[in-house]
Amino acid sequence: MKKRSIWYCEGIVDAIKLAKIGRSNRAIQEQTGLTACQVTYRLTKAKHEEGLPKGIGYRVAWRDGTSPEAQRFDRLFLGSVARKTRQLLKKFRAAEAAK
Repeated sequence: MKKRSIWYCEGIVDAIKLAKIGRSNRAIQEQTGLTACQVTYRLTKAKHEEGLPKGIGYRVAWRDGTSPEAQRFDRLFLGSVARKTRQLLKKFRAAEAAK
């Protein structure tokens, strides 16, 4: 019997997509209807097929900022976060000076 490719498994695209943006297995389960074992198996097989090194999964690459998705997120949103943080600090400093 020929083994079926991981790429034909139900939920694989959604599982990979969600893992690449750092979602937990529980969140992937809730959104795809897959079991915990199915999520783990699909993500493990997919990362090996993609050639990710041992110990580096989709979520590690997201947290480390090395995945293309994380780098795009950084370019699109970190400037906005920095602006809002500076505004918040300015507000705190003004309140501190008013005391």
